[in-house]
Amino acid sequence: MTLYQSNKDLASMPIKFRCQHCDQLMGISRSKAGEVVDCPTCGLSVRVPGLDGAVAPIPQPRLNLKDAELANALDELAAIGANVTLDKQKFSEQQESLAAEASAQNSDHTSFPEEAFKAIPMKSIQTSEPPQQLE
Repeated sequence: MTLYQSNKDLASMPIKFRCQHCDQLMGISRSKAGEVVDCPTCGLSVRVPGLDGAVAPIPQPRLNLKDAELANALDELAAIGANVTLDKQKFSEQQESLAAEASAQNSDHTSFPEEAFKAIPMKSIQTSEPPQQLE
């Protein structure tokens, strides 16, 4: 019976750790120690602990605007945003135009004097007692 593990056995064992975002248990090759990987469950990036168990923080992503693919993607997104803004502006102008036309049409109809909509005073009616039921 052997009470210790050889270095060969340790080298073949995966690093086991939990995702700091969703607590998913992960096992990964020791060759990935210290690297940033994506969690298979939540998809967020986590750093694999080093062989000594230490976990370095994940650096903030930086935009490389000299990257042609990234620059093209950002340009396309900006164009989509510009189109949405233009579409909203056109819709707004159309609504204003329709409202102006509707108000012009309403002013063409016969207008009623304001007095036509005032309440008419009424005389109060005196009522007698209701008739009683005969037995």
